[in-house]
Amino acid sequence: MMQRNRRLRREILTHIDKFPRMESHYCRKKTSYEYLSPELNVAVMYRLYEKECARDGREVASMALYRSVFNSQKLKFHVPKKDLCGLCDTYNRGNAVERNAIQAKYDRHITEKQAVRQLKEELKLKAKDNPQFVVASLTYSRFCMFRNLLGERGVLRIRTSEEGEAIDWTTFMSVRLEKDSPGKIFYKTSHRQEQFSTINLEEKRRRSNPTVNLRPTDRPKIPEAKYNDLISFCSGDTPIVFHRDHKKFYEMLPH
Repeated sequence: MMQRNRRLRREILTHIDKFPRMESHYCRKKTSYEYLSPELNVAVMYRLYEKECARDGREVASMALYRSVFNSQKLKFHVPKKDLCGLCDTYNRGNAVERNAIQAKYDRHITEKQAVRQLKEELKLKAKDNPQFVVASLTYSRFCMFRNLLGERGVLRIRTSEEGEAIDWTTFMSVRLEKDSPGKIFYKTSHRQEQFSTINLEEKRRRSNPTVNLRPTDRPKIPEAKYNDLISFCSGDTPIVFHRDHKKFYEMLPH
């Protein structure tokens, strides 16, 4: 009896493993759960299992046993909204031709994801051990608007870094400013990049120092559709954002 039960469990697990899944992608707290297509559920999977057994002439396990085996695995059907990734979703749903077309981009994307997770863990440990690292919650009034200053300095017109690299601001993944180097912007275009590249503002600086008001004037607004989408994170039976202060942040976004 026990041998039969183990055999059925192995066959059920083999069937479950045939369904494609994706791992957690953007969750702040890394989870070991993987996600199956939201179009599936245990009942649908069990019916497919029954058909497979009938086709192969194998014994069919009960629905209760199938569900028990499924529940022993770290699997979920619904991918959280904050966990959706357009590139990964396109790759996982695509056919061989579609996957091949974005394979290089997808591989780099996965490598960057792994690198940033490792970096996050390293910084968390550093923050615990080094009192010089402080996490501060800032309100809108504490931020400065640098758009006008960037225009005055012609920052966006700088085409090459000190290292001779072509500058593409859309590829920046990390930006650092240093108090001791006020005329420079340090950046990385990959989380795997060991050294920062440098933009030297002094080379393009105008003779007269610009006097620019950095205090914010009108708060930038987001589209109504984006606002409603963000607010949806705070509502429903299982809201992603449930802390009162965090919900208030989303509710007060100008739109």
